[in-house]
Amino acid sequence: MTLVSSELVEGMNQLLQVLTTALQQLRVHRAKTRVWGYSKLHAELSEQAVTLSEFQDAVVCRLLVMDAHVDLQNVGRLRVGQTVEDILSSERGLALESVQLCQRLYEIARVDVSTRVLLERLALSEDERLQSYDQGLELIRQLGTPQYLATRC
Repeated sequence: MTLVSSELVEGMNQLLQVLTTALQQLRVHRAKTRVWGYSKLHAELSEQAVTLSEFQDAVVCRLLVMDAHVDLQNVGRLRVGQTVEDILSSERGLALESVQLCQRLYEIARVDVSTRVLLERLALSEDERLQSYDQGLELIRQLGTPQYLATRC
């Protein structure tokens, strides 16, 4: 049994909630892009979902190692996009929230090296997602939505 602060456990469960929300939101967005025929965008979102699911599992395992309660009951509000631009914006919001939470928890987990390594890996992965969404939004701004979408089929 590892001695961990209640603040870290609470924060890790909050991170778990953000990841669970992101996975549910990605599920809807993946379905939308598949139905709309944007196969490349669908494939990108599917890859992201696999990566997020692996991190979600790792956070659950970390909580179990801490001998802490795992709270998978709460899912945050889904921000389902009605357009591709909305989808990228709403996904960007959850990725940013995840990065910020990882950074905060990294400081709280001072002596818990394993948790810090996990948080650092997750923050880097989420930062890559964030950059991907920023790039997509910038391309929409520069090219316009129809031209951007022509590259996502």
